[in-house]
Amino acid sequence: MFASPSQEAFLQGHVEAFQAVSGIPHRHIRYDKLRPAVRQVCFGRNRVESTRWVAFRSWYAATPFYCLPGQEGRA
Repeated sequence: MFASPSQEAFLQGHVEAFQAVSGIPHRHIRYDKLRPAVRQVCFGRNRVESTRWVAFRSWYAATPFYCLPGQEGRA
């Protein structure tokens, strides 16, 4: 457990989760309200991601799937 929603805690949480499940999900990981990794929400599922998040997910070859706000974001 982490005391704050900092980017470091967010990234460390991912490392620990990947270790707990013995790998990285092969399809994608769903994200909603991803403030530690996203600098700006654009139109649709497009996001301006932070540099550290891009480097992290590239290293682990993790593919993010950003949810949409509202009812249409459920799928």
